[in-house]
Amino acid sequence: MSTGDAAPATLAEVIRHHATVRPDEVALRYAAATTTFAELDARSSRCAAGLRELGVGSGDRVAVLDRNGPEYLELAFGVAKAGAVLTCVNFRLSAREVAYVLRDSRPRVLVVGAEYRELLDGLDGDAAPDLLVIGGDDPDRDYRRRVDDAGRAEVPAPSPDQVFCQLYTSGTTGHPKGVMLTHHNVLEFARRHRAALRMTHTSVHQMCTPLFHISGLGTSVMSIDAGAETVLIRDPRPDLVLESLVADRITHAGLVPAMMAAVLQAAEDGEHDLSRLRTVLYGAAPMTEATLRRALTRFGCDFVGSFGLTESSGGFAVLAAEDHDPARPHLLRSVGKPFDGMRMRLVDPDTLLEVAPGQTGEIQVRGSQVMLGYANQPEATARTLLPGGWLRTGDAGYLDADGYLYLRDRLKDMIVSGGENIYPVEVENVLASHPEIAEVAVVGMPHERWGETPKAFVVRRPGAAVDADGVIAHARAGMATYKCPTSVEFVDALPRNAAGKVLKRELRASRRADVSG
Repeated sequence: MSTGDAAPATLAEVIRHHATVRPDEVALRYAAATTTFAELDARSSRCAAGLRELGVGSGDRVAVLDRNGPEYLELAFGVAKAGAVLTCVNFRLSAREVAYVLRDSRPRVLVVGAEYRELLDGLDGDAAPDLLVIGGDDPDRDYRRRVDDAGRAEVPAPSPDQVFCQLYTSGTTGHPKGVMLTHHNVLEFARRHRAALRMTHTSVHQMCTPLFHISGLGTSVMSIDAGAETVLIRDPRPDLVLESLVADRITHAGLVPAMMAAVLQAAEDGEHDLSRLRTVLYGAAPMTEATLRRALTRFGCDFVGSFGLTESSGGFAVLAAEDHDPARPHLLRSVGKPFDGMRMRLVDPDTLLEVAPGQTGEIQVRGSQVMLGYANQPEATARTLLPGGWLRTGDAGYLDADGYLYLRDRLKDMIVSGGENIYPVEVENVLASHPEIAEVAVVGMPHERWGETPKAFVVRRPGAAVDADGVIAHARAGMATYKCPTSVEFVDALPRNAAGKVLKRELRASRRADVSG
């Protein structure tokens, strides 16, 4: 989709445009409260002024650690107007992991929801920015008071190629990497998806995906850029999501496969009028064909699949509504074709030569959604962004004769659980610190609800008596719960090749045999 010369080119321009065109229409709905476009514009301007009063300048990082709420998006647009960079922190991380992200990003200001204030206890001086709390009882750190008391002074306008957000994604080394996305990157994602979903200013978009994800932040920008109403869900329980679909007369929704399956289960318990629902966007994790078929039948609306990664500003390939066709059932196993304006190739990961249709290769993409790079990690950026602008996704797949992409496996060993990316080496590093564990390898195992969950293969030290509960408890003490193994298998030795590398494919094969048996 071409953005066109008249389209707002930055997030700051987007909200100012809609405040002029439709000032009294609802931009955000949260619980029983609504925020108009004029109000969102005004509050984000005061937010920008308040940040400037705290010393935030162009390019400075402003971190946010909270669940979905109107303040999150108010802050996003305020940071954009201030010419700063929104750094989104996953609220599911442990205190140790949050500290790492803050040390790496070095934000000038951190805005945190009161319920996550304790995650910041013990931060050292290098990781401790100015703090504002949403819903706290300290008037000197009250975010809402800071915004209320600020003026609306004009600040330098950002450029489209300036970094808008820095989102953290785990890396194969076990350390998170800060993906830098520009205003242009995010708006290109938003407008391509808006067209695929046929979203207009009359649409009502439900947002239950966490805003620290590119899928959450990007699709929220999508609906605001369309002039649509965005309904924010703070607690994405399946029953509450289903209740909102009905009560808020939702026309467009985004559901990761795990939430899709859970909402389908909740919908079996009674009659629910979903006649207003026009389109459901899904992605962020593999969708099983069985779940997709159930959803198509129960929801009775259009479905659009999106495939991508944080480094590509989210989905760069789309399985369009018309591709969900009973006459072509094989397409339900596909993740679609690249959007217009995005180029994709499949290559041999060693030679980087393109492979023929039907042959498996690494998926690479280039175009206007590809990230600027990783913050503070030039070597990782150079490994991921190749000459010519090609982004290495680390995913493997193949193309059919019609150009549809099918995923094979991940070249990296990433596990996708409920839309969250989990890298086994990070889990292994935590488990290996247990005094009774000699060796450990982690792979993903199929899970009906979450898609995959981590399984740990553990070699005990001689004389050790640690059991599965002890292994899992050790993991939970050192990392976010969603990353922790849900099952443990004790083995005498890990399979290795001649070079000593653990053969995870053999562990996966034994796992599949266990599941199928």
